[in-house]
Amino acid sequence: MEAKQEVFTKLEEIFADGARSVVFCGTGDLMEIAYITLQGVNLKFLGIVDEDSDGKVSSVGVMVQPIETISELKPDAVLVTKAEYDQKVISRLKRVRAGGTKIYTLIKDEWE
Repeated sequence: MEAKQEVFTKLEEIFADGARSVVFCGTGDLMEIAYITLQGVNLKFLGIVDEDSDGKVSSVGVMVQPIETISELKPDAVLVTKAEYDQKVISRLKRVRAGGTKIYTLIKDEWE
């Protein structure tokens, strides 16, 4: 399955699980694909977070915020848009997420 279809399927799954808002974690190619693909799914986009934010603007023109802002953004879901599964990032997201926020990855069998 190509990346765009996998991202679309994951976004639909997030919506089907009851989420209505999402934040992306990561700034690479998968984030760009997810950002474009999100237009076809009824999820509200709340922003992008990354461990290396440093006030940079993403390739899609959105300011990248520190992971800790997850608790302020209060998304229903966080989609990790990194090419590789990173347990340190997942653990950090779990510590700072608002109650009820689910974390999803694009790596099979690695989401909660």
